[in-house]
Amino acid sequence: EQLYAQALAQGTNRCATDIAHLAHTLHHTFQHTIHDECPLVLVSLVRAGLPVGVLLQRALADANSSYALSSVHYGVSIIRDRGLDSVALQMILEAYPNSPIVFVDGWTGKGAIYQELAHSLEAFSDPNHPYFASIYHQGKGTIPLLTLADPAGVAWLAASTDDWLIPSGLLNSTVSGLISRSLYTEPQSGLHRSVFYDNLVEA
Repeated sequence: EQLYAQALAQGTNRCATDIAHLAHTLHHTFQHTIHDECPLVLVSLVRAGLPVGVLLQRALADANSSYALSSVHYGVSIIRDRGLDSVALQMILEAYPNSPIVFVDGWTGKGAIYQELAHSLEAFSDPNHPYFASIYHQGKGTIPLLTLADPAGVAWLAASTDDWLIPSGLLNSTVSGLISRSLYTEPQSGLHRSVFYDNLVEA
């Protein structure tokens, strides 16, 4: 907790500025196609993407800002060697069939999760797929991944390529909605699972 407090003291202004810059870019990119009936869909990759997605959603919801944009936010499990929760993604696509999706993560590290995401989205890469435009709205082959930090150089949109200490990267579940790392479930059995850490609510 002390390390988190130190990282927060050092990184608060940078984090806030980076979020504002990302929100401004999203506003500029989607302002002519997004409206209340067709919001931008932010899909945070559980777990590191959740705190970033929450901050970004709050920024876009600020009606007094110059970058306000109609949006909704979800967290979806992604597991190495298992991929994105396909059941969850299908539910989102069906709920917002005409909305563009932007995937949100904290950082790219070595790019492993990006590769996992790209592999999971291959099924939608055919321009004739009914949800192609929802995912490949930046062009065929462009995965719309947004991050605060992109040291791997693979994100579609990132605040920087610096490998800096993002405060939310330190405390895991306590800043990720109090949920555990996601637990894989076969698609035919439903959504991926997680554990809720109610003993950490006070923290």
